[in-house]
Parts: sequence; C-alpha cells; structure tokens
Amino acid sequence: MNFVLLIWCVLISCCCWGQLTLLQQDSLVLDRLRGTQDLDARLSLLQDYLGSRPAGDTTNFLAEVMHKEVLALMDVGNYERVLDKLDRVIELRRRRFGNTHIVDYARSLHLKGALYGELEQNSAAAKWNASAIQELNRVEALKDPRRDRYYTSYLLHEATLNAYMGNLKRARLLLSIVRTRPENSKSDFVVSRVDKIAAAIELEAGNNLIALQILQHYLKQYDTPENKDKGIFGVYLNIGICYQRLNQPSQANLLFEKALAGHKRNCSTEFSAYACREEINTYVNLLNLATEQQQFERVDTLARLTIAKATAFYGRRSGATYAEIYLRIAEAASLNGRFQKAQDDFSKSLNLLSDGVPDKYGLPNIYHGIVLDRTVLIEWLIALRDHCERMGGTQNLIQALRVHTKLDSLVGHSEQALSATHSFGISTLDERELYEAGIRIAMQMYRVTGDEQYKEQARQIAAGTKSQVLYQQLNATELARQIGVPDELLEEKNRMQLRLSRLEAALIAAGTAERSALRDTVLQLSTTIRQLNQRLRTDYPKYASYIGTSTQIYAQVQASLDEHQLLLDYYVGDSHIHCFAAQKNADLRYYAVPLPDGLEELINQALIDTTAARRLYDVLLAQPLAAAGPQVDRLWIVPHDVLWNVSFQALRHDGHFLINDYAVGLAYSSQLLEADSRVEARAKVNPVLSYGISYNNAMVGSSRPLDKDDWRGPVLSELPYAVAEAKAAADILDGEARVNARATKTDFLRRRPPSKIYHFAMHGWYDELDPFRSALIFHNDQTGDALDRAFLTLGEIVGLDLTSRLAVLSACHTDRGVLQPDEGFNSLARGFALAGAEATIASRWAASDQVTSDIMGTFYRKIGKGEPLDRAMQYAVVDYLDNAPTEFRKPKYWANLTLTGAVDPLHDEEGEGPLLWLLLLAGGAGGGLGLYFVSKKLLS
Repeated sequence: MNFVLLIWCVLISCCCWGQLTLLQQDSLVLDRLRGTQDLDARLSLLQDYLGSRPAGDTTNFLAEVMHKEVLALMDVGNYERVLDKLDRVIELRRRRFGNTHIVDYARSLHLKGALYGELEQNSAAAKWNASAIQELNRVEALKDPRRDRYYTSYLLHEATLNAYMGNLKRARLLLSIVRTRPENSKSDFVVSRVDKIAAAIELEAGNNLIALQILQHYLKQYDTPENKDKGIFGVYLNIGICYQRLNQPSQANLLFEKALAGHKRNCSTEFSAYACREEINTYVNLLNLATEQQQFERVDTLARLTIAKATAFYGRRSGATYAEIYLRIAEAASLNGRFQKAQDDFSKSLNLLSDGVPDKYGLPNIYHGIVLDRTVLIEWLIALRDHCERMGGTQNLIQALRVHTKLDSLVGHSEQALSATHSFGISTLDERELYEAGIRIAMQMYRVTGDEQYKEQARQIAAGTKSQVLYQQLNATELARQIGVPDELLEEKNRMQLRLSRLEAALIAAGTAERSALRDTVLQLSTTIRQLNQRLRTDYPKYASYIGTSTQIYAQVQASLDEHQLLLDYYVGDSHIHCFAAQKNADLRYYAVPLPDGLEELINQALIDTTAARRLYDVLLAQPLAAAGPQVDRLWIVPHDVLWNVSFQALRHDGHFLINDYAVGLAYSSQLLEADSRVEARAKVNPVLSYGISYNNAMVGSSRPLDKDDWRGPVLSELPYAVAEAKAAADILDGEARVNARATKTDFLRRRPPSKIYHFAMHGWYDELDPFRSALIFHNDQTGDALDRAFLTLGEIVGLDLTSRLAVLSACHTDRGVLQPDEGFNSLARGFALAGAEATIASRWAASDQVTSDIMGTFYRKIGKGEPLDRAMQYAVVDYLDNAPTEFRKPKYWANLTLTGAVDPLHDEEGEGPLLWLLLLAGGAGGGLGLYFVSKKLLS
C-alpha cells in the first residue's frame, strides 16, 4: 500500500515539474514578445512556439495573445498576410473543450469572417461568421455575458453582409431577431448599429427616402459633442448617397465633403484601416457624383487622387474598389465621347472584377448568377450597356443585348424565385429601367436590321420578367423531371420555404416568452434551406440555369389564341408604357406610349370619371384595337406594375363600357395562357363544389383578426344572397353545395372532393398589416381555436394542391393585396393560382352581395353551355347592365370582379354521355331500318 502511494507521489511530482517547466517556457516567450516591436516577428514567434506546445488552458491564453496580435496587424491594413496565422489560432482553439473555450473559438472564427470582409469577399465572410454563430448556439445556456454580447454582434455582422450581397429578406430577419432580444433594447451601442444597418438595407433596396429618415433620426440621437463615435462620418456618407439618388447633387456633395474631412482627420491623427478604407470609399462616391453631373475635369482630378489613395492603402490594384474606380472613369469618358478611352477603362475594370477571365464575349463570368461583388458588377454591366448603346451601330447594339442577357441572369431571376413565398416578400430592386433598356435596344436592332427576331426578343424581355414564381411553382414537377431533380426534393424545399415564411410572421407577432424558441427555429430552418439550395446546385448543375429560360416563343403564344382574341402584353418602364400585341395569323405588333403624368391618379379616377376612363382607354387600348380589326372581340391582357390596378372592363369608348364590345380576361403571364388538360383528368368527381354562408345568428361566433386579441373581428354583416348563389352554381352545373353549418374550413381542407370549380360565397378579410394573413371566413365549427376553425389564410391556401380549372372567390377584397410589379397582387386570388387553380374570379374591393349573385348566376348558365370563361363573364355583366337601375350601372357595383388566368371553355367529359347515346340511338335506328328492308326483300 505504501509502495502504491509512493508511485502516485512520484507521478504527481513529475506532472507538477512538467507544468512548471511549461509555465517557465511560456513566461520566456511572453518576455520575448514584449521585447519585439515588429508585429510579423511577434506572430511568427507565437506560431512556432504554439506548434510544439501541448494542449492546456495556458495554450488557450497564448492563442488569445496571438488572436490579439492578428487584430493589431489587421488594424494597419495587412489583411492578406495574417490569414495563415489566424488559421493557426483557429486550429489551436478547435481542440479546446469547455464552454469558455468555445466562445473564444467562435471569436476567432468571426475574426476570419471579418478578415474576408475587409478583402471584399462577402460570401466567404458570411460563411465564417455563420460558423461563429453556430458555435455560440452550442453554449446558449452558458451564463457568460461575453456570449450574449458576441452573439448580438455577430448577428449584426451577418445582417450587414447579407445586405451587401442582396439577401435583403434575410438581413431584415436578422435585424428583427436582434431587436427581439430584451437585453439589446437597453444598449445604445446595439440600437445605433441596428439603425445604421437598417438604413444600409433600405439603401440596397432602393428605398432612399426611408433610409434618409432613419439616418437623419440617427444624427439627431448621436451627432453630439459628447459622442466620440468615429462611425458618424460613415453616416454622413450614406446620407449623401440618399441625396444623390434623390437627385439633390449639391446636398450630396456637401455631405460627401463632410464625410471626407472626418475620415481624413481620423487617418492623420490615429491611423486605422477603417478610416482609410472609408476615406477611399468617400472618394469613389465623389467620383460617381462628378460622373453623373458630367464634370469631366473634376472626374480626372478625383480619379488620380482616388487611385493614389487606394494604391497607398491596398498596396496593389485589385478587388471591387479598383473595379469601381475604373468603372466611373470609363463612364465619364463614354459620356464625354472618348469611346476608346472608355473601352480601355472598362477592360481594366473587368479584369479586376473577373480576375482576368472574361467569357467569350468579353463579359464577366457569373457562376449561377451569384458573384462576390454583386452590386459593383450590376453597375458595371449597366454602364457598359449604356456605353454600347451610346456608340450605336449593329455590332455595338448586339453587344448591348448580350450585356442585357448577362444582367438578366444576374438580377432578374435568382434562385429565390423557386420559392412559392418569394412573391410575398419585398422586391429588392427596381428593375424597370433595366428591362426597359433591354426592350429599347432590341427594338433599335429591329429598326436597323428589319429582322423580326429582335422584335420577338424585345417581347421576350418584357414577358420573361412576369410571374416566374407562379410559372415555376406550377411547373415544378415537370421542370424537375427535365433536369433530373427528384420531385420530392423540390417539394421539400417549397414546404420549408412556406414554413419559414409562417415562422417569420409568428416571430414578429410573438410575445417575449415565445421569441427565443421561435428565433432559434427560424435560424435553424434558414440554415437547412441554404444547405438544401447548395445541394441542389452541386448535385444538379442545371437547376439554377433553367430559371428565366422558360419564356414562350411567339408561335406558341399564337397557338393559344383563336381568331377572335387579341393578347396585349404590357410593360411599364420609367419613361414609356410598352405594349406587345399578339393575334392569330398576324405579325407581332409593338407600341410604346410615353408614360402619362399622374398615371396612378388617372387609374383611380377612371372608375368614377368618364373623361378619365376615356383617356386611359386612349393611352392603353386605342392603337392596338384599331390595328386588330373588327373580328377581334376578346381581349387577353397581361398587366404590369400599376396597370394591375386598372379595371379594363370599365374603360370607356364610343360612349359605353369596354365590356359591351369585348370580353376581357387578365393573365399573370403569357406563359400561363392555356388550360392544362391534366386538370380535367384529375378532377372528374365534381363539376363544381360551392360553399355559401349567410352569417345570420352570429354563425362565425368568436372569429377575430389574427393580430389583436381584444378586438372581436371584422364586422360580419349578413349575406342574404350567398347561400342562394352557392346553390345556383351547384344546380346549374350538377355539382354540390355546402352551405351555412356545412361550410366549414375543416370540411374544405379535409373532405373536399376534387372539383373543376371551387366557389366561395362568403366574407373575405384583407389584413393590411400582413397580407399573408388575409383570409376567407368560413362557418365556425366550434372545434379547436376560434381562428383556426374559421379563417382560411393566404398562407394556408398557398400550401394546398387544388388542381382545379377555376376558383370563384365571391367575397370582398379577395383580389386585393400588396402589388409586386412583376407578379401582380399578393392576394387570396393569387394564392389560389399558386395552389393550382388555372383561373380565378375575385373581387378587388367590397362586393355587393346581390349584384355578385346576379352576375354569377348568368355566368354559370353560360359556361354550362360551353362558352369560354371570358365570354361568359362578358354576357353576365352586360346582362346585368341591361337590367340594372341606372344608379347600379356604375363600375363600383360590378367592375370589382376580375377574371384572371386560362379562359378556355370547361370541357365537360360528362357531357359526352348524351352525345354517345344519341349516336348509338341513331346507329340502332339505322340498323333496324336496314334489317327491315333486307327481311322484306328476302320474303318477297
């Protein structure tokens, strides 16, 4: 026993002696570090020593020393030289165990992300920053104030990176997560950073007035003598950018000069990489402003200064900063008519953007539409496009069209477009000028060459922007098969995207106790979606390339029309309204009308003022209808942007409404014109399934909106004609009506038979705060939560699989929503379209119960006789106008109903039965007569 004890004492002594030896060595190294002034030498000493030292707490301490040395080296701008040394710190800390070490490990990961950010490699920066956040999530329960502080800081950094890369929806989400953390509301530092990042997001989104308001509020709070925040000069710079975009150049120049003076002072008094980089950035913005104002001598002066400053700081000419400098010089030279110099400077800028590896046309290579410096590249391509157009000539115009194609692949159709919920987000870029320029250049080529292919290219540019989300959602399965993606993989992605949208809405509305769990769920789901997208891009390279290539050729568009139809495809640009007119057996026609002043006001007035209705007719329809000929009496209109607000059927010409002479239908896109015969095969159980609720006797009970617990819901007035309307639809088409107590949300979601037509005669509710929660209000079935049992929300509708020919939403505000210029309204009607309804009839505003019932009764009688949907709607409205009192002929009573989608007749397979029996009867009668005469002949 004593011997064993002796052995233990010897071992312990050896360990203590070894540890003391290590501590002595550590002390010697620290002494040498203090005596070495050169940062590189100190880092090399640490790196060599740590490479031979065993793991332990002291090793983590020395790694921390090295971490700080890296920070010091970064602060003087030596970014690229510290990457390998930082990798050594990360490798050392990766081997550490314990919560404290994990926090330090996360700090080093974040530092590497910050380093890549300084090198203008935002994708790599976001990757390492996300890794740091993931490590901190592992120790969420740790009672360490450092963890919470770093977690907030890293979320803000990721929000900034996502804003710079154009992922504005995620940037906003990250900011909302930061705001929901209770401890952050008390921190001036966090609140001020949130304000600055929010302003940067709005700037990237083009919401310049909102950004300006945020920044001006920031100045009132923090631009005081007591505040020593050197970042205030960056705020001056961003305010200057706002003024520049709002066409106030003198104000912009004043703010730029103020920012420049502050950054110069910071650079001279206390050198820091941040101040010097911001000084260069301010010079670039002054250069941009001078280019816009065509101050060519000032451009030359600023260019020399900017290049000198950048060379002194960066040490070599590379990256997005230099690319932008040469871009501005090239723009100025092109505007000044110095085309050869412009061409040379464009080439220099391109080499800096694409590392000297352009494509065969001398344009940047874009990998799956995603680049490190997306904003600079977009600006570069737009500047080159304008330069080529300015020079003129066939070859230059062809190059301009190539540039537009590159822009389209980069801007117009990102991978996010495959999400069913993307169209419910906020548009991140005003693309009107971009696509209008493409239309203009293609039409110039048509005029120069007379080649019809360029007119068709102009039409495809306009048509290709519209409803890509809807088109790809409805054709996801077919497209997946074509490119080899399993159906279930895309379905999984769409399900996750839909769930993410719902969680985001829930996070905003959640109470304090619920936010933490929801926040973590949102982050985890977002990470899963990113990983799935990466998997799709890696395993199926064609996945991203097919987006935006689905525009139909003109011959396909013509094939979907009959001789009485005229398709009008509009595009609203910054200067003109462009219209492409397609007709059976006729060449494509193009019209461009200058954008009227006050177009939105004119559209609003057209419903109540005859003069405005006539003027709007002249602007939009007079030319194409005059050229179409008298045989055309059916219009299929593809609106764009504010034209979605036009009630075309109520426009006036020749003293009466357009609906008196033309059947009118709308379409989200020319790609979605034809009815899909597969729906017929899948929907044979019911011709129509209708739901109607009269709302008498408080039938919906405690239904209320989703955002206020103390408000007992929208006022649900009685609808005395709704039940009769639902029953009439079912009786006319031999379908089924479920009314009042049977018209429940549960019944529709769980017990509906597949049907060609779904008809809803009930109340609709539009949520102005969150259109995604707008709803149809069903009968309250007294089971479960009051909201769940009565409100069928837009979010739920999008997730359905309806496979129907028509959804009739005979309810108020069902075609009302936030307008997405290229996608239409994010309304309940559009939700049904995303769910698979090939056509919808819905109401733009509050509907009259009686009027709607009268119109829909006539409509169903006409489609029962085989009329196309648009023609049936025309007959129904004209019949109503012919019989209504004068007061009730005003558009506000009937023009709310809009038909959108495929307008082909409903093919009734059941209708083939009587025809078959008739043929059999005729055949039998003929056979009997023949047998009679043969028998008579034989007997004789």
